[in-house]
Amino acid sequence: MTNKDEVTASMELAVDWLAHSRIHNLSPEGSKTFGSFNNYYDVIRKSCPHAHTEITGYAVELLIDLHEKTGNRKFLEDAESAATWIVGMQHQGKGESAFGSFSRSLSLADGQKSSKAFSFDAGICIGALTELYRKTSESSFLEAASQAAEWLISVMQNPDGSLRAVYDLRQGFRTSGKWYLPKSLRTRFSWFEQPGCYHCKNVIGLLKLHSVTGDDSLESASTRLCEWTMSQQDSQGGFPAYYQSKSVFAHTQCYAIEGLTYASEYLGRRDFSLAAEKGVSWIIKAQQSYGRVPDWLHGAKPSSTIDSSALAQALRILTLFEDSDLSDESASTILRDLLSMQCTGSRDRHALGGFYLTEYNARLMKIKVPRVYSWPTMFAIHSFILRDDESSRNPLNLW
Repeated sequence: MTNKDEVTASMELAVDWLAHSRIHNLSPEGSKTFGSFNNYYDVIRKSCPHAHTEITGYAVELLIDLHEKTGNRKFLEDAESAATWIVGMQHQGKGESAFGSFSRSLSLADGQKSSKAFSFDAGICIGALTELYRKTSESSFLEAASQAAEWLISVMQNPDGSLRAVYDLRQGFRTSGKWYLPKSLRTRFSWFEQPGCYHCKNVIGLLKLHSVTGDDSLESASTRLCEWTMSQQDSQGGFPAYYQSKSVFAHTQCYAIEGLTYASEYLGRRDFSLAAEKGVSWIIKAQQSYGRVPDWLHGAKPSSTIDSSALAQALRILTLFEDSDLSDESASTILRDLLSMQCTGSRDRHALGGFYLTEYNARLMKIKVPRVYSWPTMFAIHSFILRDDESSRNPLNLW
């Protein structure tokens, strides 16, 4: 049994890591990276490779939550710095197919921006910029969010409601990568380059923007995306990782549930809620069947890995659906597994407090990949906040 003090200590350690480690770029002010967050810290190489727009978007939302929880003005100032960096990553004057999108990342080694712009990243940044606009009334944040939403709806959304995954400034639209790999590996390493259930999370950003602007196209696009996502769900409640796959990835399963849950609350669509609840049942059944939430499930065969980001996502989802003994029992087990993924015994201050992403459950031992990642840490902190504060357990507080 995990006690409240253990969770509080974990959250404090994680917040300190995000605020003071190399994962957060806060010097020098005015640099290309100032305000941004990196994807991971390599414990072996003692370095971070890239600053990421998607991840910095999550950070903005979390920093706003931490400011509201603690009243510490520094969190809000860091959120503004992060959002300003995101705006600087937006494509302007690059042609109709790129205008309003965000470059995926910036290399810390050479300062070069990625040529790729992902639909998913745009959705996350739209929500973050909109939330910060609510707090600050800074018009540049709302303008950037609106431009990104226009790109998603006009350029990236397909007639059936799904989203194209990525636009490359050098190669144009990309639909399927790594064709040379066996199918099982291709699924694992290219799902994010294709339309998939994970895009349903984009409705959170679109609907947050709708709540500010009242633009009907945002609501229409969100509805069509949710309806397409529901059409992908299998009879067991699983959402395949992408439209041509039968494998379920716990990480993207949670993204689909989050988007449908938010949309159901915002739009009053009971069918969205029912699909989300069915997806939650899939998580609970997987956890009970295998004693853990497997990273991937290929038919009835689970992978030997677990993913801390999926654990943290599942925990916050189950916290919102905690009206049954079944979900509470699973949530307690998931919380225990999640806490075991935190780096707590390192002398390296740039690693201490962050969460490892992947653990391999080998026959004789468990092996964690020696990198601590920013987004699972952010998701974990948010799940702890929701569990600690019942008043915050509103689907519209998802991000």
